Amino acid sequence: MHTLMDLRNTKGNGDETVVPNCAVDAQCAVAPGSVIEINGKGHRIVAVIKKRVLAADLRTHHIYLVQDGDGSLQLPKVSLMHEMIERGHAVAVTELVEPSATERMRVQIEMLDAAAVPQGDKAIWIFMATHWTPALEAAFGHHDEPWKIRRWRADLRKAVEDGPSS
Repeated sequence: MHTLMDLRNTKGNGDETVVPNCAVDAQCAVAPGSVIEINGKGHRIVAVIKKRVLAADLRTHHIYLVQDGDGSLQLPKVSLMHEMIERGHAVAVTELVEPSATERMRVQIEMLDAAAVPQGDKAIWIFMATHWTPALEAAFGHHDEPWKIRRWRADLRKAVEDGPSS
């Protein structure tokens, strides 16, 4: 059994390379939006940033980090994720994973903010009724009630205005 550090060091200098002959298509498995099971826990790939993978735990939403060569915690490199898939330490999840209520709320708030919808329940209801498409319904389920969306938007705005707590 290899540790994450063993897997990282098997390529030598750690340059980004595509690992061929993966049991699953590693390029697809490490694409944003895909789900990978790492150490028995599901993680959604949120983004690939500067050849590093931002993956969030499906249940806790904690970011997956690995120990770098200097001991610091970093996002894993794409090449490390490919190696983990190839060696069976990570598995691409092929069955449909239901998005969490938090993910649904995030999508709703981003849609409303992008369209500059006012904070009233009626405005939110009208927007969601006309813009929550059947594709979104299939992916996330029915949209939340306007009062719930309004409360979450207000709480997020307040948190941004207040800044980080000390």
